[in-house]
Amino acid sequence: MFRILFVLIAAAVITFGSIILGNYLLRKVAQVNAELEAENVAEEALSIESYPYTTGSDYNSPDVFGASIVLSDYAGEDEAVLAVNTLAQHYDTVLLHITDENGMLTYTSPALCELNRMPSPENNMQFRLFASAAAAVKAQKMRLCVLLTPNFTSKDFERDALSDGTLISELALYGVDEVLIEFPADFSLTESLAESLYDYIVSCRAVSKNVCPIGILLSDSHYLSDSEIMQVEKIADAASFLAIGFTLPEGTPMGTAYRRVNSNLTTLLGSFNVYNMRILLDGTNKILAAAYEACTDAGMSNVCFMTHVLPDDLEYLVQSDEPELPEAPDPVDPSKNTNPYSEVKKPETEAPAETVPEIQMPDEPTETPWY
Repeated sequence: MFRILFVLIAAAVITFGSIILGNYLLRKVAQVNAELEAENVAEEALSIESYPYTTGSDYNSPDVFGASIVLSDYAGEDEAVLAVNTLAQHYDTVLLHITDENGMLTYTSPALCELNRMPSPENNMQFRLFASAAAAVKAQKMRLCVLLTPNFTSKDFERDALSDGTLISELALYGVDEVLIEFPADFSLTESLAESLYDYIVSCRAVSKNVCPIGILLSDSHYLSDSEIMQVEKIADAASFLAIGFTLPEGTPMGTAYRRVNSNLTTLLGSFNVYNMRILLDGTNKILAAAYEACTDAGMSNVCFMTHVLPDDLEYLVQSDEPELPEAPDPVDPSKNTNPYSEVKKPETEAPAETVPEIQMPDEPTETPWY
């Protein structure tokens, strides 16, 4: 009897243990399969070849002619919509600024609130301002590009990619056609930073599920630096398109602005042919007028202004600006003056004066271009 009882107990223990072990092994197998599947998904998501919106793919960034709407400049929805409708009479694209210079959003994003497990404000007026401006752009059948300045103060690129990728997904729901990510002009584009930016862009794509093209805006100084060529190419591999920014300080003479932009565009002509780069111009209206004239003279039409400005106003500034006079020659020292007739004056009487050899003076200068 004892033996039978022992056998029954042993059989029960073995059966129960087998069930537990089997369930454990099944869970481990499922966990390993899930991890492998997650790795495959991540690899696919992070593979540049899987994205149609990259400079290395068949995606062709269109030429645009546009100006900006800076959301923080408007107090209400009607004012922002009116500004959009004004631009629609002259441009095919609106560049919507949604972050400030420190990379902070100018409105509260419901998607980011959900990501951070925070309640979204009930009366989210700033977000309604964005939504109204975006709707007005689409109602005018214009291209809507959003300018996003990442907040890299913490240099936590992984966290920034999660939040910015989530934001990009939300932007696409409101008809955004492109997102242009602007990086500061005052940093050195080192190899390590280029790697981080590359990973950041690719991660943004993975999080947003590649819902729209992502362009990269760098200042002209980065494109012109011989030490940053490889870094720019690295970032370009992850981007849908490249943009070059010209920001000229207030007070820059129009001629100086013209020559700088025209010269740099000529130097970078090869890059424009390869990447079809978009030109972003920033500055006062007079500076913009000169810079835009330089672009048109260089045959560039893929241009967007970083402010709310009308082309008619720029054309007026160019036509009304007084020509810049050429630099004056160094003053002549009178003691070294070898011209014996430089001080000859017309006699006050009608008495015949000595015959003076005719002096060949240079021709009067013709009209000098303002640039």
